[in-house]
Amino acid sequence: MWQHQHVGASYSVEALAVPATQGSDACDWQKQLLSGEGPWALFNREAQAQSIQVVYTKGELLSGPTVMRPGGGGFCDADGTATTGRLVVDTTDHAVPANDATSELRGRRSARLSSRFS
Repeated sequence: MWQHQHVGASYSVEALAVPATQGSDACDWQKQLLSGEGPWALFNREAQAQSIQVVYTKGELLSGPTVMRPGGGGFCDADGTATTGRLVVDTTDHAVPANDATSELRGRRSARLSSRFS
């Protein structure tokens, strides 16, 4: 949904083409991250979606060492000062790339024509 609103109709074509052109691992954001292919913005659309789903469901909001809210979007509420986000998947902390991804999302402008008039 987010991709279609911010990228436009080309998202659907890109999403359908990914498995056909890149194989069954194309949606595996961890493999794309570990391969060093570049930042989140360069992941294919489906890997981007999968990574944000994991950030939302498994990311934690911390105040110092204390978990304030596990999952449920907690990571996305971190302000970077009083609270921070943590994303641990398979014993690896992915907070830095998760922060990069959420910053990228917040900075994007909607491709919907109606958004230009509100």
